[in-house]
Amino acid sequence: MIISPLAEAFQNKKGNVIFEITSLGKLQAGTGQNGDWTKKVATIKDRTGEFKITLWNTDINEFENKKFIKLENPFWSEYQGESQLALGKFYKLHEPTSDEIEQFIGKPSEQKSLEDSATSTTKTEKDKKEFVEQATKIIDEKLRIGQMAGPDVFRSSLEINWAKEIFITDWLEQKERQIT
Repeated sequence: MIISPLAEAFQNKKGNVIFEITSLGKLQAGTGQNGDWTKKVATIKDRTGEFKITLWNTDINEFENKKFIKLENPFWSEYQGESQLALGKFYKLHEPTSDEIEQFIGKPSEQKSLEDSATSTTKTEKDKKEFVEQATKIIDEKLRIGQMAGPDVFRSSLEINWAKEIFITDWLEQKERQIT
């Protein structure tokens, strides 16, 4: 099996790839034309860069509790002008060897000291909490004074909360990308 670096595979919209899963997003769910769906957006990387892959329904389970993946016969497509990687119908997942991991991803980076790690995690969690509180207040106020689509668009308070959560999750993901 020939392996392509992620950047090359995304550009050519073809190729088998090896990558590290750096984050697995929040589970989202809904109902569409074809029934109920669930999805998570995973951030993956190798030596050539960091990319996103959207995992749908049962495909999510394939990525849970895994750090490195060798993906054979993935499905490549384009959505809104960007290359998309999906598992597709004919994919096969393999566990890459340590040599393959080193070749395509690199040696595991040195870990921060426990003290540095604990400090940065505490600060990040505090920043997220503050943002969520501020964003919720702003959205609630805009809904109250009619500057945002309200009850005529959202059928219930549950949908309003779902919209807030999506907005906040998207913003936090953008913020995390800026930090890294």
